[in-house]
Amino acid sequence: MQVAFAHLFFNLSGIIIWFPIPRMRAIPLACARFLGKTTSRYRWFAVFYLLSVFFLVPLTVFGLSLAGWQVLVGVLVPLLTLLVLVFIVNIVQQKDPGRLPARFQTWDWLPLPLRSLEPYDDLIVKAKTACASRRHHGHTKLTDSDQSSF
Repeated sequence: MQVAFAHLFFNLSGIIIWFPIPRMRAIPLACARFLGKTTSRYRWFAVFYLLSVFFLVPLTVFGLSLAGWQVLVGVLVPLLTLLVLVFIVNIVQQKDPGRLPARFQTWDWLPLPLRSLEPYDDLIVKAKTACASRRHHGHTKLTDSDQSSF
């Protein structure tokens, strides 16, 4: 019964937050669109997202909370501040990049792994290909005489 109430109140709070103001409705839709486009380009991203959001982040927060609230706040506040600043810069880059200093008008100055999933995709595809070829070369077919012994 407690789980049912938790789900009910979670869904009701989502409706109260996102539904009343029409412009707010666009936020979860844009997030879903972004995740869908990213997953369609990088097939492994869905698994990474699920593992990160439902296992890695909660375990990290739990571990930090065990160390004390000061450690939790000391780590999460700067991290969340950085995420909010990146979010704001992304919005300004799309809407009016001229308002930003020249360096922040694009993310091209960052190393590729910090601004693209392409390097990670290359690694994952190479690892997948290596595993598939290893499995293929290591697998021998049974001959008719071998199959008859089963």
